[in-house]
Amino acid sequence: MKTHREVLNKHKLTMLQKGAREVERTGINVIDIGIFRDNINDYNNWQKCRYSGLIAHVVINGVIQRGKWLITRQGWEFLEGKKKLPVWVEVSDNHIVARANKLIGVRDVYHGSEAIVTTFQYFIDETRLGYRPAARQSNQMSLLGTR
Repeated sequence: MKTHREVLNKHKLTMLQKGAREVERTGINVIDIGIFRDNINDYNNWQKCRYSGLIAHVVINGVIQRGKWLITRQGWEFLEGKKKLPVWVEVSDNHIVARANKLIGVRDVYHGSEAIVTTFQYFIDETRLGYRPAARQSNQMSLLGTR
């Protein structure tokens, strides 16, 4: 079987940021792939963020919701700069078969630029659980591009 490498790069981080902005806008960790309809490259490559564990399909009652994604706990921790991930994963037949030993963080993806951090809080309510953006601290530069 043919394998290929999926690199955790700036393009994937930029797509993840757009997804995080959508979560911030709606207050719900559900991202409709339609937010990428204005950029066919993003639309076609968004799902590749799942190989690094940044996003996952939304599943309700055991059924995958087509075109609906969520940012995983690992994805939020990566955005916050709290977690480093393998710089690449090797994929064969839609399965990860190898991971790089070298880890990369959000600052590494941006090649040493200023801290790009937003604070997220874990929540549990009657119907769902997950992460959502918390009130921003004034001394933080936002990952989402606003203060």
